[in-house]
Amino acid sequence: MGILACMFPHGDCKFSDLETFSYKRTGHNRLNSKIFHQWDIIEHERQAMNKPGPYRSLILKHTRDDLIKSCKILLLGVLGFTSPYIFSNYINSFRQTHWSLYLPSELDIPRVEWMVIFYVSAYILPLLTLFALSPRQHKGLIKAIFLSGLFGACIFLLLPTKLGYARDLDQIIYFKPVYELLWQIDLPYNLMPSMHVTMAHLMLMPIIYEKINPVWKFALSLWLLGIYLSIVLVHQHHMIDIVSGHILAEYCFRRFYKNQGYIGIEDQVEIEAAKNISDLAA
Repeated sequence: MGILACMFPHGDCKFSDLETFSYKRTGHNRLNSKIFHQWDIIEHERQAMNKPGPYRSLILKHTRDDLIKSCKILLLGVLGFTSPYIFSNYINSFRQTHWSLYLPSELDIPRVEWMVIFYVSAYILPLLTLFALSPRQHKGLIKAIFLSGLFGACIFLLLPTKLGYARDLDQIIYFKPVYELLWQIDLPYNLMPSMHVTMAHLMLMPIIYEKINPVWKFALSLWLLGIYLSIVLVHQHHMIDIVSGHILAEYCFRRFYKNQGYIGIEDQVEIEAAKNISDLAA
């Protein structure tokens, strides 16, 4: 044990260092209970990431149990996110007073019908995160999504708003069924912050921050930008809703995901394992 303390005095080692001491699995129970449990996690993460080069795959190799676990986690997150939104939107529909938080010049922004494609594409993001993040990362994501939904609902109830754009299906030419369904299920009251922006940001940023190919990073960033712009160009929100939605999303992302060590989870587990080696070897 003294040798380990000398070799890793600051807990600065990588998984390759841990492999050298694999024989400790059967000889030291203290190491078995902490260090090699994390070693197994690292191995599981490495196999899932399928990294032939410097970048990990966009889609991870999940086991059946991992997918089931992640589905349950994400389902709870989506329900926790949407339920407060639906409830507060319903309550605000009965209020007599609503704030108009937009500039008159914003009403001159033309509707771009086809941008509804970007708008509705946000609804498939949970499916992408299901395959692009590990179950441990989903736990951090669920916390950020759930709490952002609660924060947003509180703001909606404290500051009820109303959409300035008219909803007239006669003005829609190519995507009338899509707009009709959208307007039926989403009342025009919960505007600031835009939870559409918040959801898209929280779903895509954890993937963008991973060690994926720069081409994928660029493509996902463009997708996120398209969703940001779409909420105004399909006349579902105003400019201040984009800004406030981004601020809420960025706060929840940093506070409950990034700063909790969920980004690059493989490296985080290695660092934690190295720290435990030093502690137990001291």
